[in-house]
Amino acid sequence: MDRVLELEAQVAALQRRLDEAEIRARQAERARELEAITRHVREAALAEGVLPTALDDVSDRAIRSGQWKLSAKGDIYRVEDGVPVVTPAGDYVTPRAWLKGLKEQAGFYFADDPHQQANAGVVNPWTKDHWNLSEQGRIARESHETAQRLAAEAGSTLGATRPSEGRP
Repeated sequence: MDRVLELEAQVAALQRRLDEAEIRARQAERARELEAITRHVREAALAEGVLPTALDDVSDRAIRSGQWKLSAKGDIYRVEDGVPVVTPAGDYVTPRAWLKGLKEQAGFYFADDPHQQANAGVVNPWTKDHWNLSEQGRIARESHETAQRLAAEAGSTLGATRPSEGRP
């Protein structure tokens, strides 16, 4: 009888440990998914002309606005009550489609011309006067396309070790 009680106690302890491990696994999976969603939203935001200084706010707003689902291909789309949200054209609502709606609601997040963000008060870290390798790396991690464009606008290239002499 004592052996049965001892084994039941061991089973109960193991069950608690299993439950705790399952909770940690779900939390880790949710954190990974949230990181992927944030990355997709930030990349789309840069491509749609969101000011770099507004990226954190726009990402938070996207996550608070509703559920996003990560597809097997690694893309994300909006869902409501487990059903994908679609545009009037029948396409899934992606971060870029969501950002188009945000632009109508909160245009202050966006530069007037996404290709002239430097004129909207954003400092280009590839220019001679604002050379900043740390900022270049951050931008390149968030959006390779944006990094290439900013480097080209400054007369520089990705991976350059010093600023171009051509532009201030």
